[in-house]
Amino acid sequence: TASEPGPPHRFGTNLRRMHEAAVAVSLWLAAAWVGQLALALGYLAASRRRPTAPPGAPPLPRFGVVMPVRGLEPSLPEAIASVLSQDYPSFELHVVVDGPDDPAWPVVGKALAGASNARRHALEERRPACSLVCSSLLQALERLDPSCELLAFAAADLVAPRDWLRRLAAGLVDAEVAGTLGNRWYVPPEGRWGSLVRQQWNAGAVVIMQLLRIPWAGGLALRRRDVESLGLRPVWERSLVEDVSVVRPARAAGRTLRFLPGLLVANREEIDLPGAFRFIARQLVWARLHHPAWPVVLLHSLAGSVTLAAPLLVALAAVAAGEPGAACLSIGALTAYLAALTALVVPMEAAVRPHLRESGQEPQRWSLRFASRFVLAAPLTQVVFTAAAVKATLAREITWSGVTYSIRGPLDVRLVSDARHAGSAEAS
Repeated sequence: TASEPGPPHRFGTNLRRMHEAAVAVSLWLAAAWVGQLALALGYLAASRRRPTAPPGAPPLPRFGVVMPVRGLEPSLPEAIASVLSQDYPSFELHVVVDGPDDPAWPVVGKALAGASNARRHALEERRPACSLVCSSLLQALERLDPSCELLAFAAADLVAPRDWLRRLAAGLVDAEVAGTLGNRWYVPPEGRWGSLVRQQWNAGAVVIMQLLRIPWAGGLALRRRDVESLGLRPVWERSLVEDVSVVRPARAAGRTLRFLPGLLVANREEIDLPGAFRFIARQLVWARLHHPAWPVVLLHSLAGSVTLAAPLLVALAAVAAGEPGAACLSIGALTAYLAALTALVVPMEAAVRPHLRESGQEPQRWSLRFASRFVLAAPLTQVVFTAAAVKATLAREITWSGVTYSIRGPLDVRLVSDARHAGSAEAS
């Protein structure tokens, strides 16, 4: 009788295929980690560079600081106090509140009491083709004293170090520099899950933002004359944000943004998981609308998703095929990858801590409980990042601080609804 193909042959083939798939996934994870390591090392190298000081004392032109306020941020009084206490010889602060009936109105008035270089304004015009933040900025620009040569942006939750304006001014000494590039660093004292996700996402984001020159408002300063020469006013009249929208006009003029490694602002606010998701999605929407390297940002997020999903799929297929060895190899490789990826935060934290201490800010306090939750948040961060990237890519409408905007294009947005905010504003 003719012999039939025996099960041992098929078993050996399946075993070999599952093993090969598991090995391939392991190599992919190793390559992905090496890529992340290279990015982190590049950021660390840049963060160690000290800018070359020009001969003589750098000039300290008068600063105009604009702070849009909508709703009562818990840290608003501290944020205002941090600006008023700047170690800078000449500046003025303009706080533009959503209206006299906003809950922040009396808080701002109390915080500014006795400050001769600060003014409180009510937002007078809610422009339909830009965000209320940009409406506030454009109004403040009209009220700045003509002597203000530099422009800085302060959010209602930005508690700035005392040397914030000095560092911003030093970054603009070079005439070829259109603006500065600093960033925030999250140091949540409690470590809620949403806070840990935002903290880990931001640790990766600062690397990409430095590499691709993606500005953050609190680390961005501009010369007032460049607002006109770069054509920023008409851009802000049609934009949702004041920071990333600067990139294309600056590049078109052959100008650049200067990375300031020491310009880090500690943020200690806690946030829940849904809030962290909305926050990350908003940041990605700004990049999608205004930054030429958005495809790179999106590819970075999708590559992380594939890196997380591939070993899980191989492990599930191996279990279904009765190959526990291949499944264990895939899960083991994924676990090692996540542990190694989380470990990259350690040298970054070590590089950041001296900058924070130098500017009088307290670094993160690590405990065994915080560290264990931080490690467990690593896969959750990647899932949230992926979901936020998908939402940002598909978003045709966005709600920010109780205001909903429709998105038709980078400079084609419309204010859809403006519900009066009665509580704490969503973290900006």
